[in-house]
Amino acid sequence: MMWLCAALPAFSQARPSITGPSTLPGAQVGVPYSYTLQASGGQGALQWSATGLLPPGLTLAPSTGNISGIPTTAGNYGFRATVTDSLNRTDNKDFTIRVTSPLAITTTSLPAGTVGVAYSQSLTAAGGTPPYTWIVTAGSLPQGLAL
Repeated sequence: MMWLCAALPAFSQARPSITGPSTLPGAQVGVPYSYTLQASGGQGALQWSATGLLPPGLTLAPSTGNISGIPTTAGNYGFRATVTDSLNRTDNKDFTIRVTSPLAITTTSLPAGTVGVAYSQSLTAAGGTPPYTWIVTAGSLPQGLAL
C-alpha cells in the first residue's frame, strides 16, 4: 500500500498585527499632516481601511496605511483601522487624532500704565496646545516690566 501526501502550504507568517501607539501625533487645522500606520506579520501585500471618523481633510491610503492631507476642522477624532493580508486575515485597532486650531493671541490691546504704579495684565491665546509659553519676539517691554 502506498500513501501519497500532498504538501500543504506552510503558513509560516503570523496573521497581520497593527503595531504602534493608539494615540497618533496631533494635527493642526490648515497644516499638512502625514503619519503611516504600521503592521507586522501577514502574508503578501497588506491593505488598509478605516471605519469611524478620520479628521475632515485626512484620508487613509489603502496600499500604504499612510494618513495624510490637510485637516479642516479642530476636534478629537476616533476611528478603527483594519489591516488585511493576502490570505484575508485581519487585525483591527482603534486610533485617535487630536486636531487643534492654529495658535492665535486673542488679546488685542492693553490698558495704559502709570509710571511708579504697579502694573499687571494677562495675555490670552486660543488654539494650539496649552500650556503656552510667552516670549517677546519684537521690540521691548517698558523698563521695569517683565513678561
